[in-house]
Amino acid sequence: MELIDLHCHTTASDGIYSPTGIIDYAIAHHVSVIAITDHDSIDGLAEAMLYAKQQSFALIPGIEFSIDFPHGSFHLVGMGIDYTNDDLCYELEHLQMLRKERIYKIIKDLQLHGINVTDEEVEKEALGNSPGRPHVARVLVKKGYAPNVSDVFTQFMVKGKPGYVKKEKINFHRAVELIKASGGIAIVAHPVSLGFSSWDECEQLIK
Repeated sequence: MELIDLHCHTTASDGIYSPTGIIDYAIAHHVSVIAITDHDSIDGLAEAMLYAKQQSFALIPGIEFSIDFPHGSFHLVGMGIDYTNDDLCYELEHLQMLRKERIYKIIKDLQLHGINVTDEEVEKEALGNSPGRPHVARVLVKKGYAPNVSDVFTQFMVKGKPGYVKKEKINFHRAVELIKASGGIAIVAHPVSLGFSSWDECEQLIK
């Protein structure tokens, strides 16, 4: 049986493996095809695609957008994108700027609530990549504020808790436009988690 994974994250967003490391991991575990779909980021794709070619490994370039919609938010994957597309790159630069601003606001709010965490610690945890909430969470775990990352997200950085800062998300129609313009296919990620009673209900909302 052939194994594939079309929803992988790297250290370019909230993953634990580097863009090349995730390929090594897939090869070691006999996975034939993967897609790298980092959150609002294509930063690792050029490196990963080059390495995949060197390893004769099948890699699909992708992205995962966070989307606002009437019932809350959801994730939209762009599969098979041209990650050099100018419009896509410009939009992602803007989203990455907002992401960084949000993280430093989160750190500031945690500090105001007496949590001992610094910008430098989170940046170090991000290993030179764009810092995100998972990096803050890992620092808090290391400092003993929670036993694991999952527990961090019940105590901190969620609505009503210390460190909560609302995330600015891309519009659904704009995200689809960018995915199509870059030659990709737009796919709703983990639709079951959206809480719809049927696929028809989900499909109707998207239409």
